Amino acid sequence: MTFFCLVTAHHAGDLSYLARLQTVLLGWRAALGHHMLLIDTGGAWSGEVWSSTATQHRAPYWVLDAMNYHAVLADGLNDTTRASLQPHLQMRLVAPAELPLPLPQASPEQPLRWKVTPGASTPSLHNGILGLPTPPKGRVGWVEYAPEGPEIIAWQLREVNLHTLPDPSITAVVEFVESEARYFQRKKGNAHAAE
Repeated sequence: MTFFCLVTAHHAGDLSYLARLQTVLLGWRAALGHHMLLIDTGGAWSGEVWSSTATQHRAPYWVLDAMNYHAVLADGLNDTTRASLQPHLQMRLVAPAELPLPLPQASPEQPLRWKVTPGASTPSLHNGILGLPTPPKGRVGWVEYAPEGPEIIAWQLREVNLHTLPDPSITAVVEFVESEARYFQRKKGNAHAAE
């Protein structure tokens, strides 16, 4: 039996892009079924995007959780923020120091773990560790692998059509997250004014 791991990275806090990405991912999920993992290998946040900075970089992680990611390299969160946010999310927020981690679909007899391989253009498999690349924004990596063995069956880098209509559910999540970010900005402004 083979499984698929869809890999994204470098969203840079662009929440409207995530709504378009969700439309594409839903189509691919329907085709692949339940033998699929969705992992983000970092760079979801940006210090230059107001919704990221207003929420201490939490905003993109809230949206990725609503998109049903399984795990996200939370390189934009410090340990305290990550620990306080994790109980409110279904996906796993991963600290860089925690890698490699077991893949949920690996069997106990043949555990397969994953890690991020920055700068790599293709996935790798060494000593039971699946090294995942960090695709550029606008592309999704497809890794087909067999846990038995283990072995990589195929790798593709697929383009996300930026003219895709945004998913309405994630658009609503983005609007909610942005309203929360505005609330945090006002609260922070009021706290500074009181000082």
